[in-house]
Amino acid sequence: MTYNRITDSTTAERAVCAVVFCLFVFVFVYFYQAPTLAYAQHVLSKGATVYHELPSALLVTFVLYLLQRLTLAATKLYGASHAITYLPSMLVLAFMTSVHAEDVGGIGVSAWAYAIPFVLLLYFFIVKVVKLYLPASSSAFGFFSSRNLTASLSIMSVMMISVLCLTNGDDLFNRQVKAEMMLIDRDYAALAKEGCKGGKSFLPDYLAPSAFQLHVKMETDTTLTLLRAIALDKSGGIADSLFLQPVVGNTASMMQLENVKPLIVSRKFLMRRKSQDYRLCAMLVGRELDRFANRISSLCNLSSPAANDSLPRHFREALVLYQHLRSLPITQYQDSVLEADYDDMRDMLQGCANDAEREYAMWKNYRNTYWYYYHYASASR
Repeated sequence: MTYNRITDSTTAERAVCAVVFCLFVFVFVYFYQAPTLAYAQHVLSKGATVYHELPSALLVTFVLYLLQRLTLAATKLYGASHAITYLPSMLVLAFMTSVHAEDVGGIGVSAWAYAIPFVLLLYFFIVKVVKLYLPASSSAFGFFSSRNLTASLSIMSVMMISVLCLTNGDDLFNRQVKAEMMLIDRDYAALAKEGCKGGKSFLPDYLAPSAFQLHVKMETDTTLTLLRAIALDKSGGIADSLFLQPVVGNTASMMQLENVKPLIVSRKFLMRRKSQDYRLCAMLVGRELDRFANRISSLCNLSSPAANDSLPRHFREALVLYQHLRSLPITQYQDSVLEADYDDMRDMLQGCANDAEREYAMWKNYRNTYWYYYHYASASR
């Protein structure tokens, strides 16, 4: 009876380890590292195959679990050291998800990957030592108080944390791959919200003035801005929504793809025909207000009372700003509501003690306007 209880406990402990491992791999691949694997597959297949998230996550989980079973059959570690049999699978998982993009359009691996042969040699040495000096049988304690289970789960926890630390954690890289995949799938609604969580910016409102500038610069780049702008253009809302989130770029990056580095799609794919609103927004991104005012005045009658209702939000903001920045503007445009908002903004800025307070006050209250972008979005210059 004692032997049967020990055998049952050992089987249950191995089952728990297997479930923990499979859940970790699936969640890690499906929810976190899908962009990394999608990029690696695209480069290695030269664009001939497409990464599908759910089937790929299931396949990776199955293959890595099969590798563990082979390792178990070779090492026959069943007791407190059973979790060590998952190390080769964890090592392969870390290697697969540690790839990153290179400037030449290929893939590279993290520097730690070159130590894999030495890690495997050390692993084989540890297996030999464990088999010589540690018992393979389970302890006679109950399942939930099993020392072997505690030891196995502790070892697996260390390996899982190590995988998280060794893999590609570049947020901008992962977001860009996702954005390009959305563009390929023509999921413009989802791509238009790139950079938001639940409709809100990634940035919390309580950031200190000294901290928020770094976060703004890290939140997006010229490529992500372009991808989101294309999605907004396709869905028809670019002139109302482009500056609701951080924008990085200039007219050349929006029109000629300057400093834009796509990972999956081709540059030709991104150069497809753009709407008139997109071209006007490109001028605003480049802060070319004179060129913008000249162009928009040739397209519509700005002195008409209907102009306030027909012009998109960012165009109206740009025109109000233009009227205040130029002593002899080439356009005559009036918007009483935005004029009042602009006056409130100037009063608020006059009450600030220094430039840092003014920029922070603008970010807190007007970061969703073109006014904030024009004056303070230094990351895009």
